Amino acid sequence: MVADIKLKKINNILELIKDLRGKISSNVINIGFIGYTDLMITNEQWSKLGIGINSLDKRENFEKLKMIHGWADDHKLPCEKRVSKIPTLQSALKNLLGSNFSLTVFDFTQYEGSEVAHDFNLEIPECFTNKFDIIIDKGTCEHIFNFPQALINITKMLKTGGYVYQSGPMIMPNHGFYSYNPTLFFDFYNQNGCEIADMCMKAVTVLNGLPETISVSGFPVSDRFMLNELLRAYPKFLPLEWCLEVLAKKNIETDSIIFPIQGKYSDPTIWT
Repeated sequence: MVADIKLKKINNILELIKDLRGKISSNVINIGFIGYTDLMITNEQWSKLGIGINSLDKRENFEKLKMIHGWADDHKLPCEKRVSKIPTLQSALKNLLGSNFSLTVFDFTQYEGSEVAHDFNLEIPECFTNKFDIIIDKGTCEHIFNFPQALINITKMLKTGGYVYQSGPMIMPNHGFYSYNPTLFFDFYNQNGCEIADMCMKAVTVLNGLPETISVSGFPVSDRFMLNELLRAYPKFLPLEWCLEVLAKKNIETDSIIFPIQGKYSDPTIWT
């Protein structure tokens, strides 16, 4: 693994960005978001980040976003477990990093007004290649039909030494066009100048009346495995909807993109 960041221990995307910031030497870091991410962060988590929610700029459709994400009734929870504010990305990052960052948000439409309108089904414009230290895709690329082009775009957009974080459905029928397998990212990134830093499976359940994230790591990244074996000690978590989180680092710039053969088929001697 290329980094000591463990996704299993990361509670929210800002916590990850804060950890990654310490691994990037640039004075000003360029951060790209694929899709305008809704920061569903509890009061307790803001406090652990050292950020007061009163310093954050609230998004105009805050209440609607809470309803969409299932937090409309969080007033029933203890105050520290509530999502009291969903801030703009610019405001959240400014409170986290100060002024030493540049933010670019890509979306197919200017939903918030500040996005760069680009359809990731199509090739990214040349002006965005080798530009970003950190790219965040928290649940966007599975909704892009031309998914391989989205991966190609991300790889081209990353600077050498930069990191990409991707999160999407692993077991979540009809959430998007695609459900993810670890081998997809392992084979693609490893053959295109990048290296997997960490992977983790996560699901949300309710324990003692409170929402709780369940995290699982240490599963095979290319060999087939059974979820019931992975969760043998916790069978009650089998019915949950699981997502896959991936962190990769770009080590070298490549001349061209390789479309990988799935790892288990790449050695023909295994099958002859």
